[in-house]
Amino acid sequence: MTSRKYRHDKRVYLGALKYMPHALMKLLENMPMPWEQIRDVDVIYHITGAITFCNEIPYVIEPIYIAQWGTMWIMMRREKRDRRHFKRMRFPPFDDEEPPLDYGDNVLDVEPLEAIQMELDPEEDSAIYDWFYDHKGTVSDASSFSFSNFSQKFLFYDRQNKLNFILCRFVF
Repeated sequence: MTSRKYRHDKRVYLGALKYMPHALMKLLENMPMPWEQIRDVDVIYHITGAITFCNEIPYVIEPIYIAQWGTMWIMMRREKRDRRHFKRMRFPPFDDEEPPLDYGDNVLDVEPLEAIQMELDPEEDSAIYDWFYDHKGTVSDASSFSFSNFSQKFLFYDRQNKLNFILCRFVF
């Protein structure tokens, strides 16, 4: 990268470094949750490929988000007890003579683990059954809410009641 041919690219890559914290923040806030196997997001990338940003804002409604994490807490306890996805670590995790892992050889072909979801009963949980684990299930469904402004949205009674029932199972 020291020759004249790479001088422009070098400036582009060094200039992109100042946006790296924002790119990492956007990547972390759009990571798939444990109840999602994968999450597809829109991205914006520089024409040279110097930096890429996730171009989505994850909107959440607090009672739904808390109920989703509440079910995760229950399911992760069960998973840990059954040891399906949890493994004990062996120390030291890396040996000094071990070569670094190559993304293309070791990570690229690995299928993502299945999503961890609590089984909902279609009849008993009918108020939330269709959209509870969807990434944007409630954002696009305007009939679920009583206000049009997203920051002031409240769930209708039957859905809020079901979410409170799920929360009470893990809090108390």
